[in-house]
Amino acid sequence: MQIKNIPIEDIVLSGLNPRKEFNQDELQELAQSIRENGLVQPITVRKVGKQFELVCGERRLRACRLIGAETIQAVVMKLDDKQAYAYMIIENLQRKNVDPIDEAASLKRLVDDHGMTIKDIATQLGKSTSYVSGRLQLNNTIEPFVQLLREGVLVLTHLLEISKLTAEQQQTLYDSAFTPEARSRWQERFHYKFPNMPQLAELIDEHVMNYLEKGNFSQEDDTFEGLSACSACPLNTANNPDRFGDVARPRCMKRECFLTKCRLSVVRAARAAGVPVVYSGTLTDNAEVVTFAQKAGLEVIPLGLRNYVVKPVAPDKNVITDEELYAKREATYKEANKVFQQNMDEGNIAEVFELCHNGMLTGEVRYVYSVPEQDESSKQVVERESDSKRICDLRAQLADCDNKKAAAVVEGLRTYMQEADYAALNTELSETERAVFLGLLLKRLPTAFKERIGMSLGQMQDYRQSKDIAKRNVASIVREFIHSALSHPSVNYSQDLATMLSDIIQERFVDGAEKVEKYAEERFATLRKNLLAKIEDIQEVARTREQNNAAQVAQEPSPTEEASESAQEPAPTEEADDPIEDGAFYPEDTADGADPADAVASAVEKMY
Repeated sequence: MQIKNIPIEDIVLSGLNPRKEFNQDELQELAQSIRENGLVQPITVRKVGKQFELVCGERRLRACRLIGAETIQAVVMKLDDKQAYAYMIIENLQRKNVDPIDEAASLKRLVDDHGMTIKDIATQLGKSTSYVSGRLQLNNTIEPFVQLLREGVLVLTHLLEISKLTAEQQQTLYDSAFTPEARSRWQERFHYKFPNMPQLAELIDEHVMNYLEKGNFSQEDDTFEGLSACSACPLNTANNPDRFGDVARPRCMKRECFLTKCRLSVVRAARAAGVPVVYSGTLTDNAEVVTFAQKAGLEVIPLGLRNYVVKPVAPDKNVITDEELYAKREATYKEANKVFQQNMDEGNIAEVFELCHNGMLTGEVRYVYSVPEQDESSKQVVERESDSKRICDLRAQLADCDNKKAAAVVEGLRTYMQEADYAALNTELSETERAVFLGLLLKRLPTAFKERIGMSLGQMQDYRQSKDIAKRNVASIVREFIHSALSHPSVNYSQDLATMLSDIIQERFVDGAEKVEKYAEERFATLRKNLLAKIEDIQEVARTREQNNAAQVAQEPSPTEEASESAQEPAPTEEADDPIEDGAFYPEDTADGADPADAVASAVEKMY
């Protein structure tokens, strides 16, 4: 091996080099670096006749050509074609940002074509043998998963795990959980765009490994026709440890049997649910599962154009550890669930049993605005769903009416407090003022401190129960403190702060409190009446339309033709007017000397 200054014109590129693409911006940066600092590392060449063939360093060579260099430092080595190719691969693999699939293919060539061992490759690359083994394993990855890596749907750690499966198992996993239709439900299931590693392991267990613990049936169940209980089956790995070895976590070695039991179990659940059974997606995608269910005597209808309605979910105390936050989330859930159940009772929302989704067996009770009917047209679907959705939205507004009324009262009182010259009342503090002041101080103290002094959650949320906090003697300071705190917008988001505000206004500004309460009561009584009238109007129109549709059904085109013609028709876009615009309660400024109560009434009027 020797280093020489070789004329650049005597160097030819090699057709063996696996690298074909070069970033021009990066080449310009490298050329500028060589111009300023010189060539740090020589290129590698071999003698071929009267010329030199490049082995390693094409980027450096191209950069030197860009700056007009006539010669370049090079290490001249005696290499045959196989040795030269191995050098090229090793050098490319030592670069940053190497595509892992290309890296895996290159490593495989070193093993297959050049007889290098994993240990030799690891030494050359400065990597561990486990790193090289993992990359070589990637060559077993089927093309659909490689494509998901290229698209950014999956990352390398996913493929390192998936590549451990056989090609058949990988295809089963892809068809069951990684098709575009299956991925559309990842957000719902995982709350991420793609699963993390424990979730990937869960998908592999569920769709490939046939772990009996993942089955939706009992291993002791021997009531499936023609199928014995798993607990006594020789294809249960737990019953044949010498052959299979999976004793600690039993698997079914006959996937068709495992799938059949899963499907029969879902069919049983569908019958027990006693609600319409639907499939989501096209009949072509769901044909296998739907045909199975129909042969089992189950009537299955398409979900069609409908969207599912999300049922409110109770907060999880194991996830939300903060007690105050949990209490707020639970209260919100109870209100939302009450409206949901009312819409269920009125028939605006109905249950269905989803048999499958785009070919995936699901077996879930879900909710829709209108139950599918056989041979219904697209127009009927849109109309019925639109009516139910609008009524549900109005019901939600109606249920929130009291909350908005309370919020309006709180905001009115807050505005009154903001405009009142409260600090000028430099007289002896009342008991209410002292209690509120203590409550405000406690609100600004950490929960850990309040717990250490023995306060319960109820005491933290109710200032009237707060005791033994430092007291202040100067009345004007206390009142200014109360004034600044209770005129802040944060009072709108705390019932306890609202209670403090109400107590102060009721004691010091009785007329203003009565005016705010009276106006809010009148306004929201009217609002309630209007909402109920709108609901009745929609229901009456829907009843009339259904009667007209029934009378004209003989004159209408066939359902197939009508669906084709009306599929392009847009859904009704009429929406209920929102009676309250967020953030439009009251103005910030009032003329000096004006009565705060009058300013409140004027501001409330502008809300609407």
